[in-house]
Amino acid sequence: MSSVPKTVLGETVLSDSVLNDSVLGEAAIGVPIGAPSAIAQPRTSTRVRAWLLTAMLFLVPLVAYWPATFHDYGLRDDYSNLREAHEEVGKVMRFCASHARPIYGWLLQATYGQTSSVQNLQWLRFVAALLLGAISLVSFRGLRAVGWSVNTSLVFAVLVSLVPSAQVIAGWAIGWPYAATALLAIGGFFTVEGALALGLRAGIGARWDSGRWLWA
Repeated sequence: MSSVPKTVLGETVLSDSVLNDSVLGEAAIGVPIGAPSAIAQPRTSTRVRAWLLTAMLFLVPLVAYWPATFHDYGLRDDYSNLREAHEEVGKVMRFCASHARPIYGWLLQATYGQTSSVQNLQWLRFVAALLLGAISLVSFRGLRAVGWSVNTSLVFAVLVSLVPSAQVIAGWAIGWPYAATALLAIGGFFTVEGALALGLRAGIGARWDSGRWLWA
Protein backbone atom coordinates (compact mmCIF):
# COMPACT_ATOMS: atom_id res chain seq x y z
CA MET A 1 0.00 0.00 0.00
CA SER A 2 2.87 2.35 0.72
CA SER A 3 4.46 1.85 -2.72
CA VAL A 4 1.41 2.89 -4.73
CA PRO A 5 1.43 6.58 -3.83
CA LYS A 6 5.15 6.77 -4.53
CA THR A 7 4.72 5.30 -7.99
CA VAL A 8 1.76 7.57 -8.78
CA LEU A 9 3.57 10.62 -7.43
CA GLY A 10 6.69 9.82 -9.43
CA GLU A 11 4.69 9.33 -12.61
CA THR A 12 2.81 12.54 -11.97
CA VAL A 13 5.98 14.55 -11.42
CA LEU A 14 7.59 12.96 -14.46
CA SER A 15 4.61 13.67 -16.68
CA ASP A 16 4.44 17.30 -15.47
CA SER A 17 8.12 17.84 -16.18
CA VAL A 18 7.85 16.29 -19.63
CA LEU A 19 4.80 18.43 -20.36
CA ASN A 20 6.55 21.61 -19.26
CA ASP A 21 9.64 20.78 -21.31
CA SER A 22 7.56 20.08 -24.38
CA VAL A 23 5.54 23.28 -23.98
CA LEU A 24 8.63 25.41 -23.38
CA GLY A 25 10.41 23.77 -26.28
CA GLU A 26 7.52 24.41 -28.65
CA ALA A 27 7.19 28.02 -27.46
CA ALA A 28 10.90 28.63 -27.89
CA ILE A 29 10.89 27.15 -31.37
CA GLY A 30 7.69 28.93 -32.41
CA VAL A 31 8.90 32.49 -31.66
CA PRO A 32 9.90 34.19 -34.95
CA ILE A 33 13.22 35.97 -35.02
CA GLY A 34 13.09 39.12 -37.14
CA ALA A 35 15.94 40.23 -39.32
CA PRO A 36 17.95 43.27 -38.09
CA SER A 37 17.15 45.14 -41.30
CA ALA A 38 13.42 44.73 -40.70
CA ILE A 39 13.79 46.23 -37.21
CA ALA A 40 16.00 49.08 -38.39
CA GLN A 41 13.72 50.07 -41.26
CA PRO A 42 10.80 51.32 -39.11
CA ARG A 43 13.24 53.26 -36.93
CA THR A 44 14.76 54.92 -39.99
CA SER A 45 11.37 55.87 -41.41
CA THR A 46 10.32 57.27 -38.02
CA ARG A 47 13.43 59.43 -37.87
CA VAL A 48 12.85 60.68 -41.41
CA ARG A 49 9.25 61.62 -40.58
CA ALA A 50 10.40 63.40 -37.43
CA TRP A 51 12.97 65.44 -39.37
CA LEU A 52 10.44 66.30 -42.06
CA LEU A 53 7.94 67.42 -39.45
CA THR A 54 10.56 69.55 -37.71
CA ALA A 55 11.56 71.17 -40.99
CA MET A 56 7.92 71.89 -41.84
CA LEU A 57 7.22 73.56 -38.48
CA PHE A 58 10.25 75.82 -38.94
CA LEU A 59 9.49 76.57 -42.59
CA VAL A 60 5.88 77.65 -42.02
CA PRO A 61 6.72 80.95 -40.22
CA LEU A 62 9.79 81.54 -42.42
CA VAL A 63 7.77 81.24 -45.62
CA ALA A 64 4.75 83.12 -44.23
CA TYR A 65 6.78 86.11 -43.02
CA TRP A 66 9.54 86.07 -45.64
CA PRO A 67 8.32 89.19 -47.55
CA ALA A 68 8.06 91.23 -44.35
CA THR A 69 11.25 89.82 -42.85
CA PHE A 70 13.56 90.88 -45.67
CA HIS A 71 11.82 94.09 -46.68
CA ASP A 72 13.80 97.31 -46.10
CA TYR A 73 11.77 99.06 -43.41
CA GLY A 74 11.55 99.88 -39.74
CA LEU A 75 8.64 100.44 -37.37
CA ARG A 76 7.92 103.03 -34.72
CA ASP A 77 10.56 102.34 -32.06
CA ASP A 78 13.14 100.81 -34.39
CA TYR A 79 14.57 104.17 -35.42
CA SER A 80 14.82 105.60 -31.91
CA ASN A 81 16.25 102.38 -30.48
CA LEU A 82 18.80 102.20 -33.26
CA ARG A 83 19.99 105.76 -32.66
CA GLU A 84 20.02 105.54 -28.87
CA ALA A 85 21.83 102.19 -28.85
CA HIS A 86 24.73 103.84 -30.71
CA GLU A 87 24.66 107.45 -29.52
CA GLU A 88 23.21 107.18 -25.99
CA VAL A 89 24.42 103.80 -24.77
CA GLY A 90 22.36 102.53 -21.85
CA LYS A 91 19.33 104.74 -22.43
CA VAL A 92 17.25 101.92 -23.91
CA MET A 93 18.04 99.68 -20.96
CA ARG A 94 17.24 102.41 -18.42
CA PHE A 95 13.94 103.19 -20.12
CA CYS A 96 12.86 99.54 -20.18
CA ALA A 97 14.03 99.08 -16.59
CA SER A 98 11.78 101.96 -15.54
CA HIS A 99 8.90 99.83 -16.88
CA ALA A 100 10.11 96.76 -14.90
CA ARG A 101 11.72 95.12 -17.95
CA PRO A 102 15.51 95.41 -17.43
CA ILE A 103 16.36 92.13 -19.22
CA TYR A 104 14.29 93.17 -22.21
CA GLY A 105 16.11 96.50 -22.32
CA TRP A 106 19.48 94.78 -22.08
CA LEU A 107 18.60 92.49 -24.99
CA LEU A 108 17.48 95.44 -27.12
CA GLN A 109 20.61 97.39 -26.27
CA ALA A 110 22.82 94.43 -27.16
CA THR A 111 21.11 93.65 -30.47
CA TYR A 112 20.51 97.21 -31.68
CA GLY A 113 24.04 98.09 -30.70
CA GLN A 114 25.28 95.47 -33.16
CA THR A 115 22.92 96.70 -35.90
CA SER A 116 24.44 99.37 -38.12
CA SER A 117 21.45 100.31 -40.30
CA VAL A 118 17.71 99.98 -40.73
CA GLN A 119 18.27 97.42 -43.46
CA ASN A 120 20.05 95.12 -40.99
CA LEU A 121 16.93 94.99 -38.85
CA GLN A 122 15.86 92.16 -41.14
CA TRP A 123 18.14 89.80 -39.23
CA LEU A 124 16.31 90.53 -35.97
CA ARG A 125 13.04 89.74 -37.69
CA PHE A 126 14.63 86.58 -39.10
CA VAL A 127 15.60 85.47 -35.58
CA ALA A 128 12.01 86.09 -34.47
CA ALA A 129 10.69 83.87 -37.28
CA LEU A 130 13.08 81.09 -36.27
CA LEU A 131 11.97 81.37 -32.66
CA LEU A 132 8.35 81.09 -33.74
CA GLY A 133 9.26 77.87 -35.52
CA ALA A 134 10.89 76.60 -32.34
CA ILE A 135 7.73 77.48 -30.39
CA SER A 136 5.68 75.46 -32.88
CA LEU A 137 7.98 72.46 -32.51
CA VAL A 138 7.99 72.56 -28.69
CA SER A 139 4.21 72.97 -28.65
CA PHE A 140 3.70 70.00 -30.94
CA ARG A 141 5.95 67.68 -28.97
CA GLY A 142 4.53 68.86 -25.65
CA LEU A 143 0.94 68.31 -26.74
CA ARG A 144 1.79 64.86 -28.09
CA ALA A 145 3.43 64.01 -24.76
CA VAL A 146 0.28 64.90 -22.80
CA GLY A 147 -1.90 62.73 -25.04
CA TRP A 148 -3.18 64.92 -27.89
CA SER A 149 -3.59 63.34 -31.31
CA VAL A 150 -1.08 63.99 -34.09
CA ASN A 151 -3.49 66.00 -36.24
CA THR A 152 -4.78 68.20 -33.40
CA SER A 153 -1.27 68.85 -32.09
CA LEU A 154 0.01 69.70 -35.56
CA VAL A 155 -2.83 72.12 -36.34
CA PHE A 156 -2.40 73.88 -33.00
CA ALA A 157 1.38 74.13 -33.41
CA VAL A 158 1.06 75.66 -36.88
CA LEU A 159 -1.60 78.15 -35.73
CA VAL A 160 0.61 79.28 -32.84
CA SER A 161 3.11 80.72 -35.34
CA LEU A 162 0.41 82.39 -37.46
CA VAL A 163 -1.86 84.12 -34.93
CA PRO A 164 -1.93 87.98 -34.93
CA SER A 165 0.40 88.26 -31.95
CA ALA A 166 2.96 86.13 -33.79
CA GLN A 167 2.60 88.38 -36.83
CA VAL A 168 3.51 91.40 -34.71
CA ILE A 169 6.52 89.59 -33.26
CA ALA A 170 7.75 88.53 -36.71
CA GLY A 171 7.20 91.94 -38.29
CA TRP A 172 8.73 94.15 -35.61
CA ALA A 173 12.43 94.00 -34.82
CA ILE A 174 11.84 94.66 -31.12
CA GLY A 175 9.62 91.55 -30.91
CA TRP A 176 12.22 88.78 -30.94
CA PRO A 177 12.77 88.88 -27.12
CA TYR A 178 9.06 88.19 -26.68
CA ALA A 179 9.38 85.09 -28.87
CA ALA A 180 12.37 83.93 -26.83
CA THR A 181 10.43 84.45 -23.59
CA ALA A 182 7.43 82.54 -24.96
CA LEU A 183 9.70 79.66 -26.00
CA LEU A 184 11.17 79.41 -22.49
CA ALA A 185 7.73 79.64 -20.88
CA ILE A 186 6.15 76.95 -23.08
CA GLY A 187 9.16 74.68 -22.72
CA GLY A 188 9.13 75.12 -18.95
CA PHE A 189 5.41 74.41 -18.75
CA PHE A 190 5.63 71.13 -20.66
CA THR A 191 8.72 70.10 -18.67
CA VAL A 192 6.88 70.55 -15.37
CA GLU A 193 3.73 68.94 -16.79
CA GLY A 194 5.71 65.90 -17.92
CA ALA A 195 7.49 65.60 -14.56
CA LEU A 196 4.21 65.79 -12.65
CA ALA A 197 2.57 63.23 -14.94
CA LEU A 198 5.51 60.89 -14.45
CA GLY A 199 5.24 61.31 -10.71
CA LEU A 200 1.53 60.54 -10.70
CA ARG A 201 2.07 57.35 -12.66
CA ALA A 202 5.04 56.18 -10.58
CA GLY A 203 3.71 57.02 -7.09
CA ILE A 204 4.38 59.31 -4.18
CA GLY A 205 8.10 58.59 -4.03
CA ALA A 206 8.59 59.53 -7.66
CA ARG A 207 6.55 62.71 -7.18
CA TRP A 208 8.84 63.69 -4.33
CA ASP A 209 11.94 62.94 -6.39
CA SER A 210 10.62 64.84 -9.40
CA GLY A 211 9.79 67.83 -7.21
CA ARG A 212 13.27 67.85 -5.73
CA TRP A 213 14.75 67.64 -9.25
CA LEU A 214 12.67 70.60 -10.45
CA TRP A 215 13.65 72.82 -7.55
CA ALA A 216 17.29 71.72 -7.34
